[in-house]
Amino acid sequence: TLLGHMIKRRGHKLVIEALRSLPDDVVALFVGAPLRGLEYMVDQFREYAAKNGVADRTRFMGFVPEEELERVLAATDVALAPYRSMSASGALATLISAGRPIVTSDLPQFRELGAMDPGAFHSFTPYRSEQLAPAIEDALATATDEPDPHVEALARRLSTTRVVDRYMGLYRTAASA
Repeated sequence: TLLGHMIKRRGHKLVIEALRSLPDDVVALFVGAPLRGLEYMVDQFREYAAKNGVADRTRFMGFVPEEELERVLAATDVALAPYRSMSASGALATLISAGRPIVTSDLPQFRELGAMDPGAFHSFTPYRSEQLAPAIEDALATATDEPDPHVEALARRLSTTRVVDRYMGLYRTAASA
């Protein structure tokens, strides 16, 4: 499952290319709508999937309401974040909270988060489908019906309560100095 607005830097094309090298039972779910004015991208990605012979293994779900998103994430075997670039990512936060194995590109943000719990991410480099496909296979091999323990540990470290507690500790220290 690749979650988030359908924008070029998110990696949809790379996932489509990687599908060619993955077993026939691997299906990519693209969950998220294109930004306003970029609706044509859905058709472009569909055409690209057809051109690559994997149209029957791609699902373009568009925007899904929260309740349905929970079901989609519960049914997800592997979460995908093969971003070419990123700033803050609500989609990544949602994927982390789902507790599924996560495949990421090799960006500084992923390296920083991954250092909090080595094993939380299955990263690939360079940014090519030939490297993404084996990373997906590796993540699929570790996927079970249970949440990934490394991703769960990372989610606990990033929880709002823990972050607020750390900031409060810093504020108390600063206020008493």
